[in-house]
Amino acid sequence: MQPKIAVDPTLSVYGLVRRTRDLQLMLTSRRTMSFISYEIENAVIQQDIRARLFAGFQRMSRFLPQVGRYRQLAQHAEMIYVFGVMDVQPPPIANVRYIPLKPEYQLAKEWFLAAEARDYFSLLATEEMTSPDDPDYQRRFQGIWSYDEELSTIIQEWLTSMVGARPLPSYD
Repeated sequence: MQPKIAVDPTLSVYGLVRRTRDLQLMLTSRRTMSFISYEIENAVIQQDIRARLFAGFQRMSRFLPQVGRYRQLAQHAEMIYVFGVMDVQPPPIANVRYIPLKPEYQLAKEWFLAAEARDYFSLLATEEMTSPDDPDYQRRFQGIWSYDEELSTIIQEWLTSMVGARPLPSYD
């Protein structure tokens, strides 16, 4: 049995990125967000990277179509933490831990994917500008996609602490 995680309703990956860096934000569609997420995931799978991943799906019903992919991803990753409102019960997957959110939590409004390993850092951090209830073709997000090692490490350490995981080893 996993210990229960208390998520602060105001916590925001996107907000932390905005406070940490003065970056050029992009406004993009759900389709582009899927493409970027797949690029990050593909790197972990194809290069067999033992990364720790944090994935914000907003709702677990949006995670369900990705279950097969995340089973494959979990075979390579060090650990995967999937955040979302528990509107459905996701299946157990070895190396995947689900972090339940309430609909009013800020993280439930965000789509994020953070991956960190010795030689790989990638971060997608966005906030939805529309509603998750909108048709997919109308959904829009504001955020960033970054390979900034320092920024990735800040987000990874913050999320690692939040879920009560052990810190990743120092790669210096």
